[in-house]
Amino acid sequence: MKINRILGLLIILIFFYTINLYALENVMTKISWQHLSNSEKQLFESIQYRAFRFFWDEANPKNGLIQDRMTNKTVSSIASVGFGLSAICVAEKNGWINKSEAYNRVLITLNSFYKDPKNRKDFVVEGENGFFYHFVNTETGKREWNSENSLIDSSILFAGILHAGEYFKGTEVEKLAERIYRNANWQSFLVEDKSLEHWYGYNEYILAYLMALGSPTYPIPVESFDRYVANYKWINFDNLTFLTPDGDNRFLAYLYQFPYDWINWENLRDAKYDVDYYNNAQNALEANRRYCLINAREFEYGILWGWTASDGPKGYQGYGDTFNGTLAPSALIASISLHPDNVVPSTISLYQQYYEKIWGKYGFINAFNIKENWYPLDYIGIDQGNIVLAIENFKSEFIWNNFMSNKYIVEALRKAGFLFLK
Repeated sequence: MKINRILGLLIILIFFYTINLYALENVMTKISWQHLSNSEKQLFESIQYRAFRFFWDEANPKNGLIQDRMTNKTVSSIASVGFGLSAICVAEKNGWINKSEAYNRVLITLNSFYKDPKNRKDFVVEGENGFFYHFVNTETGKREWNSENSLIDSSILFAGILHAGEYFKGTEVEKLAERIYRNANWQSFLVEDKSLEHWYGYNEYILAYLMALGSPTYPIPVESFDRYVANYKWINFDNLTFLTPDGDNRFLAYLYQFPYDWINWENLRDAKYDVDYYNNAQNALEANRRYCLINAREFEYGILWGWTASDGPKGYQGYGDTFNGTLAPSALIASISLHPDNVVPSTISLYQQYYEKIWGKYGFINAFNIKENWYPLDYIGIDQGNIVLAIENFKSEFIWNNFMSNKYIVEALRKAGFLFLK
């Protein structure tokens, strides 16, 4: 009798030990691409492929300039070009286009941004001091809409250029990528307090600051980055602490996603300021999710979320600080490396519930609003690129591995005080 009781007790203990061990393993294991089912992988591959097609189909094949959005054939965004260059490399890696197609398109594009001093007749996109205007004509490369000589959009362009240079290492593409980057005078954007255009306090400009630090020709001083970091402002939302531009409620998704498309914060440690940028992005995007769910209860969105700069019922909404029910699929999907456990089921729900209204030639449309019955069939390049790069990094860390092996980026991170964890 005693033996049976002891055996029974042992069985119970073993059972609970096994359950707890399983639970602990699930907590400690980060969901990866390999954990997804075949149907889940197929959905994300379809989303990624369709998003890539925007960059292939909505580009001028004569010069590589990519449209800002699908519905405007005459205006290119240089940031869209930057995302597109990385997206083309992703497409070749995945076998969607062949190597010759990818290489030739990238080479044509880079030639549009570099004027050989020995051949003044070369086509070149318009800009100043080695940077380029935010919006240019898709045919001529000339400035559109009196747009600014853009620091951040040029930085996104340079990120794509350097990534393509690393991918096609040892070729004319790599040589051109280096020439374009070396030609950019980052010091021309410094103002009296040594900041870049008075941009400091966390935002997507961290990408510009790092690329400016790594320049071999016109680097900004380390004190510029120090000033940028010194003005960080933290916010606490629903017990989540993270950085926002001014310490307010503007935690739009792209602020954390765009830099992360090229820089893998998880593999870096900030030895100088001890800011955990990976945890910062995780918390900010989790706050984004909770904020949407709290404020969208009346919209019947269920588990859907994704608040960022995007189109809206009343026009493009950029730095707004109020969520009005407009959801951007890119904000959700491009969070996959940081919150796959939330992104995967929400993306499936998005597809299943609204396929007929928001799915088209290039995948999910840019944004929609159920309350306003607003479902415009349009796509914006930077958001399409965000999707392509984020999914690929989740699958293979492809962009991160190429971009962060670039010698200028390595030097920039070293100057900023980062240590590589692997």
